[in-house]
Amino acid sequence: NIDNGIGSTIEGHLINGGLEATFIDSWAGVGDLPVGLIQSWGTYMSEGTSDDWFLSDYIMIWIGNPRYTRVTDAHFLWEARYRGAKVVTISPDFSASAIHADRWLNVRVGTDAALALGMVYVILTENLYDREYIKEQTDLPFLVRADNGRFLRESDVKEGGADDEFYFWNRVNGRKTIATGTWGSDVMTLEMDDDEDPDLEGFHTVKLLNGKSVRVRPVFELLRKHVKDYSPEQVATITGVAATNIRQVAREMAAVKSAMIF
Repeated sequence: NIDNGIGSTIEGHLINGGLEATFIDSWAGVGDLPVGLIQSWGTYMSEGTSDDWFLSDYIMIWIGNPRYTRVTDAHFLWEARYRGAKVVTISPDFSASAIHADRWLNVRVGTDAALALGMVYVILTENLYDREYIKEQTDLPFLVRADNGRFLRESDVKEGGADDEFYFWNRVNGRKTIATGTWGSDVMTLEMDDDEDPDLEGFHTVKLLNGKSVRVRPVFELLRKHVKDYSPEQVATITGVAATNIRQVAREMAAVKSAMIF
């Protein structure tokens, strides 16, 4: 249990408190703060309470066992099934949570990343993704430099430009455009104007501050290239999860209106 015992958050607080030491927020230490929430609402931890789980159409329990660790809340997960939700538990062991799930993917220890990429492979190759959502709500349209693999930043092309403002390629005018809503942006919204339409595919050329030109392409293009090595058949040999099960879960999750990962 990450909440108590050896290596837990409370153990760290007890040790540091006993030493009267200064310690930072544990999330800040691992860079795990939900930055999108801070940007959108001005505060973090402003998502719904556990009863909100009941409204999900598809629930994945991944790297967790809420039947043991969230005893007082877990009933919302199981009760969601009465309104038609499906619950999928992804864990190496047949846990207490897996018993209550509609599907159990018994992934080999340490191969979760491959399983996730296998699902992404299915969603991308079968065109099950929401293009408009990706364009507005993710960094997949952001341009990446071919020479160093880094995001194209305002500081790369503009004197005194910011390191935390990034670009997408605008299909409307055929030019690079600053993406709003990033940490360094003065416009703290992800909503785009009518004259903005991020491109998700293809190479483009931009001129850098030093006068040189560099080729750039969206993260989406790089992701699509990366997952080519993670077909469900290939992932099955890594994870031990059958290819048919990987495809089924990926398709089901992509098809619902409201999905969540616990």
